[in-house]
Amino acid sequence: DDEPNILSSLKRQLRGYYDVYTENDPEKALADLKTKKPFSVVISDYKMPQMNGIEFLKEVKSRNPETTRMILTGYADLDNAIMAVNDGHVFRFLTKPCEKDVLLKNIKEAANQYELVTSKRVLLEQTLKGSVELLTEITSLVNPQASERISRIRRYVKYLAQKKNIKALWQLDIAAMLSQLG
Repeated sequence: DDEPNILSSLKRQLRGYYDVYTENDPEKALADLKTKKPFSVVISDYKMPQMNGIEFLKEVKSRNPETTRMILTGYADLDNAIMAVNDGHVFRFLTKPCEKDVLLKNIKEAANQYELVTSKRVLLEQTLKGSVELLTEITSLVNPQASERISRIRRYVKYLAQKKNIKALWQLDIAAMLSQLG
C-alpha cells in the first residue's frame, strides 16, 4: 500500500499472528521478494503509484508462483475484482475497511493454500526423484558404463544449470538420470 498509516495499522493488527513485512513502493516490494525468505502471502492495494495492484501481483506470480496473492483495497468495483481474479490470479479480493477477524481468516486460508501448493510440489519432487534414482541404481548394476555416463551427464547438467541460474535443477537432474534409460 502507498499509505503509511494503513501499513502501520495492518502491521499492528497482524503482528501477533504473522511475520509482517510492509512496503509502500511496489518496485521495492518486488526486490524484497528476491532477497528475503519466501513469502507465503502477499497482499496489495489496487491503487498505487507506478503500477496498480493487479500488475504488481502479476509480477509477484511470475517471480514466486507459489505465493498466494490477495488484494485489499478501498477502490472496489466488479471490473477490478474480475481483472484481479482473472489476470492477477488473486486468491481473495477484500475491501477496506476490513474487519480484523475477516482479514485474519482470509490470511489464514491464503497461508493454508500456500502450504498445500508447496507440500504438493515437494512430495512430487521427492517421489519422482526417488523413483528415478532407484532406476539409476538398477542401471548401474545391469550396465556400469551407462551408469558412468549418467554420472558424467548429471555433473555437466548441474554445472550448466548453475551457470545459467536455472532454478528448476531437480527437473534437469531427473532428465539427466533418465538420459541413458530407454
